[in-house]
Amino acid sequence: MNKIFIGCMIFFASLTSCSSVYIANSQNESSGLVGCHPKDITIEKNDFSGQTWTATCKNIKFYCSKSKDLVNCKEAK
Repeated sequence: MNKIFIGCMIFFASLTSCSSVYIANSQNESSGLVGCHPKDITIEKNDFSGQTWTATCKNIKFYCSKSKDLVNCKEAK
């Protein structure tokens, strides 16, 4: 039982770590396109592929997408 608990803890810790990296990368990639410092941007995932997200800065929402190495963000209307 203890091994299962430890295994679950490691699994959930790794998910949190991956999510943090995803958010930091999305903040950095969105920064210049939305006009805010990465730390001032809130990120919401839009899909499980990690290729689309919503970046919010100064109460303005942007829809962002990534294809290969090209990132595009457009203000939500």
